[in-house]
This record gives sequence, structure tokens and C-alpha cells, in this order.
Amino acid sequence: MRPGFLVKRFVQVFAIAFVTLTLVYILRGRHAVDAAREAALWSLISAAIFAGSAIYYRKTNKDCKLCVEDGSEPLRDDRASH
Repeated sequence: MRPGFLVKRFVQVFAIAFVTLTLVYILRGRHAVDAAREAALWSLISAAIFAGSAIYYRKTNKDCKLCVEDGSEPLRDDRASH
């Protein structure tokens, strides 16, 4: 897994979580600035957990469908070896 790919996925997870959480907080009646601040915090936490788990799966050579780089095959396929 290349570092650029990991950064791309980190940004994608952060952006999706940020938009979703901001909208939810605003719909629940929070002010936009407070909603954005709290959504940014939780989005950062979510993206960091995703990146950490992707690195862990890569280091332990476990399959991770979300960690597959564009156009490449999964790390391994146990079904093909049986």
C-alpha cells in the first residue's frame, strides 16, 4: 500500500464523515460552527482509526477489501489456494 493511497483514503473517510456528522448535528439543532467543530473532531478520529486499521491489516498480511488499491488485486486469496 503506497503512502499516497493511504492519504487519499484518509481524506475520503474524513470528508464523508465530516459532511455526514455536520448535517446530523445541524439537523439536531446545533449552531453551524459548533456542529462543524465537533464533526471535524469525530471525523479526524474516524479517519485515524481507519488508517491505523489499514496499516495493521497490511502489516499482518490480512485481507482488507477497503485497503485494495485501485486496479490491484487483494493481498491474497485463500480460496484459490485450496
